Amino acid sequence: MNIGLLAVDSNYPNLALMKISSYHKARGDKVGWYNPFDHYDKVYMAKVFSFTEDYRQWITNADQIEKGGTGYDIKKVLLPEIDRMIPDYDLYNVDKNLAYGFLTRGCPNRCKWCVVPAKEGNIAPYMDIAEVSAGRKKNVEVVLYLISFLSHQFIAIGKRNYEEYKHDCIWKYGKSPKSLIMYLKSFLYGCVIGLSEKFDESKRILETENNITALVRTTKSEIDDFLKGEKIGKARESKSDIDALCAMRGIETGKNVEICKGIHAEFVSENLRLQ
Repeated sequence: MNIGLLAVDSNYPNLALMKISSYHKARGDKVGWYNPFDHYDKVYMAKVFSFTEDYRQWITNADQIEKGGTGYDIKKVLLPEIDRMIPDYDLYNVDKNLAYGFLTRGCPNRCKWCVVPAKEGNIAPYMDIAEVSAGRKKNVEVVLYLISFLSHQFIAIGKRNYEEYKHDCIWKYGKSPKSLIMYLKSFLYGCVIGLSEKFDESKRILETENNITALVRTTKSEIDDFLKGEKIGKARESKSDIDALCAMRGIETGKNVEICKGIHAEFVSENLRLQ
């Protein structure tokens, strides 16, 4: 089969088209960007935004046309056998050192201008690091996304649990609660400790299966640059500034959080996943 791909409203790498390309190439089909002068057995049209202009020309040189993407239909999804394909990075000449994918899908927020909650629901585990980065030379993009994702999620969890913390301070421990800012500082300090303990427990497995240690060591400067940009760095405050009660809550959160095993991991307990 001759397959044509058409990104209607974006020049950025389209993950769905990249996976569709991999799927058809694996079947022995010819895949390329749509050309109005060629004939195709099937043309896939992807549109990201609902407010952007559609493709202006009538496509008359294809036996079958399939439209997808949020710009066409927010309920339409890739078939499972396509969705789990390793993306075709050659389609966009993506650097061999990069890997694109999602560790989670959905969003807990309900921004009026965003369709993600309606399209994908609440945030939930989707794929694991090894699955996203399979076949790539190194996984810096995945690691940086994980850092960014966890930092924002830990803050969200801390804010969500702040009222419970204030209640416990007053009624259980007879002490005045810290302000939200001071609480979050100690809570996040604990999250880092808890997450570090969690990683230490699984370090040998990660090194064996995913080569994670080698990845982090060889790309430390890139990760450090990212952390500076995000204003995430080593804490300059002394340990005397850390509230033990707040930190203990963070430690438990960091230790118990589940770094997505992906939808295949049916044995992962729901209460250990980031919600």
